Amino acid sequence: MDKNDRKDIKLGSTVLFSISDIENKSPCYSLENFTLEDRPHKALAFKSIIIPAYNNADTVNYNVKYKLTSGDDILIVPFGENLSASVENKVNFLVTLQPGGRVEKIFVEFGEVPVGFNPIDKKPIILEFITSSNIKDYDPVLDSEIRGTADNIAYFSFTVK
Repeated sequence: MDKNDRKDIKLGSTVLFSISDIENKSPCYSLENFTLEDRPHKALAFKSIIIPAYNNADTVNYNVKYKLTSGDDILIVPFGENLSASVENKVNFLVTLQPGGRVEKIFVEFGEVPVGFNPIDKKPIILEFITSSNIKDYDPVLDSEIRGTADNIAYFSFTVK
């Protein structure tokens, strides 16, 4: 789903979001503490992340972490550790959360990345979510609206910002 695309999504269905241009664009300098952070809306239950293979990544290994709320606890949990950035990796979210628990943040910590660190074939990072079946979870979603029901299935529409 690209920024500013308007989409109709069936509640309870799987959606994919792509994040492009995650790379070191400096022609001269490596970057330290290179990290991608995503904050999914509460109506989106995190399922998996696919991180493409990168150029100039022979020495780059990364970690995937999640900030979880589960009951009264807030946890930073590693799920993919020391993954090679020179190959594509899929990391599945395998935790059963307590009622009301959710993934608040997703981190991909690349650490130091060299000049020319960019995804092979310009592939994006793909985040997979399952949309909530509870209409109340969508209030408020930025620039969204419940579009009604068809065959007893609710749909919502939103613009990615």
